[in-house]
Amino acid sequence: MPLAATFLALSRKVLLPMAVGQALRRNPAILSLAATPQSKKASKFISEAILLSIVWNSFSNAFVAGLPITLPTILLLLTTTSLLHLLYFAATYYFLSTPLSFSHSLATAGSFVSSHKTLAFGLPLIKTVFANDPLLPLYCAPLLLIHPAQLFLGGFLPPARFNNQQEKK
Repeated sequence: MPLAATFLALSRKVLLPMAVGQALRRNPAILSLAATPQSKKASKFISEAILLSIVWNSFSNAFVAGLPITLPTILLLLTTTSLLHLLYFAATYYFLSTPLSFSHSLATAGSFVSSHKTLAFGLPLIKTVFANDPLLPLYCAPLLLIHPAQLFLGGFLPPARFNNQQEKK
């Protein structure tokens, strides 16, 4: 795919929706509506439903295409992506906490922030670059598995104890 066409497609799929969302967030009418507890719950539900539908659609496309996604393949991908995520998370945590002297809670938050958003930006990138490739669902599979693994593995981290003295570092 030509470079200019790739940038144009990515701008349309990623940058334009992000810019529209940021512009809407600055609208006072939307800000007042978004402040209610009911709209926060609805927004979270809609966001999770959209994310789930993206994952379901991508996996369904893989099975409809008749690609060899078997249970051993899924387990291998899940194991590999989980190990790579843990390695990246640990390296990021170490870099933030040791050389930069961040507190435990700030280093943990920084590690989470740096490793997430892979599904939101990675899937459009893969779908754009490999648009006509018949193995596209296989390229998307690791990304579709890492997002739930990030949430699952993050649940095992001990909660940060917020201490004003520690946070002042």
